Amino acid sequence: MADLVDHVAQAKHNLDCATQFIRDTQCRDWAITAAFYSAVHFAEAGFTSTNIGHSDAKRPQDEEPHAYRERLVREKYGDTCYRSYRKLRVASYNVRYLADWRSRTGTGLDYYSQTDAEKFLTVELPQVRQEIQRTIGVNLD
Repeated sequence: MADLVDHVAQAKHNLDCATQFIRDTQCRDWAITAAFYSAVHFAEAGFTSTNIGHSDAKRPQDEEPHAYRERLVREKYGDTCYRSYRKLRVASYNVRYLADWRSRTGTGLDYYSQTDAEKFLTVELPQVRQEIQRTIGVNLD
């Protein structure tokens, strides 16, 4: 399993991808998805510094991996981190799977404006990172 350094490196790589995608308004759906997966790796990096290790190692077989990780984020990092992480997860899900499509038309790009996508990248993701660092005292830089 990956360690703290590996997860931080992947989180930063995903953040770099999200930053490149956000520059092209036609790629904001991928920016949102890359931002979410950056948050996943920041969360996993933090877990490696606790008794959890990688979330897959202790996940109950009857619990979906993203749902279990999200529950751990709330338990280990608190409600502020959870709310931002949850926003990223839901947004990523919506643009990838066109969830709740009956209320939308078009593609995944039609779910969120460019401003919304930028907020995921500049507000929600940094909030996740900061709360993990603050809560467990690990450096995610």
